[in-house]
Amino acid sequence: MKQPLILMGLAMLFLIPFVNADVLMPGTHSVNVNNVITNINDFPNYVFVAYGKAGDQPCMVGARAQVIGNEGRIPGYYKFCTVSVYAIKKTDFNESKLTSDIPSYNSSYESYQKSVLDFLNSDKSQEVISGVISYNAVPDSNPQTSETNSYNISLDKILSAPDKKDIVIELNPLLYVYIGTSIVAFVAIVLILVLRKRSVLNES
Repeated sequence: MKQPLILMGLAMLFLIPFVNADVLMPGTHSVNVNNVITNINDFPNYVFVAYGKAGDQPCMVGARAQVIGNEGRIPGYYKFCTVSVYAIKKTDFNESKLTSDIPSYNSSYESYQKSVLDFLNSDKSQEVISGVISYNAVPDSNPQTSETNSYNISLDKILSAPDKKDIVIELNPLLYVYIGTSIVAFVAIVLILVLRKRSVLNES
């Protein structure tokens, strides 16, 4: 009887970190992150592919190669992974091999991952952006709601940071109430002090 309970306890301890990984820290909120290649249409002979990575290995969740469309939007991956973008000549691109929908529980999934990573690291593929972050969380005191990171790519270098970052903030209506109340209180205090000073001067 004790052995099954011990095994269940160990299983729960093992799963807790993965459960916590998807839970926001108290006092924070997530920020919608958009990553865009602004000049993707300057390279008509290339296909651009996004791939989720953890270090130099595939991202542990949803690490599938995804083709980036003409709008240049870089797809997001699991929040603890970063995204790399690769340029591939259309003559070397094989979509069926790179963008397979093999389930992660399938026995051939590991070999698919290896073949994708081998190809992306080959001389037929050129990494143009690395370390793209598709998830962000900020303290609740920060009014930021979203950010858009713009990348102007080149085939002869690897970008590790966006060329431009646009941040959108949305102030909580309660903040206006707080600010307004504070201003009214400040004005009232100043008026009281002024009137009291005048009263003292009149008495003297």
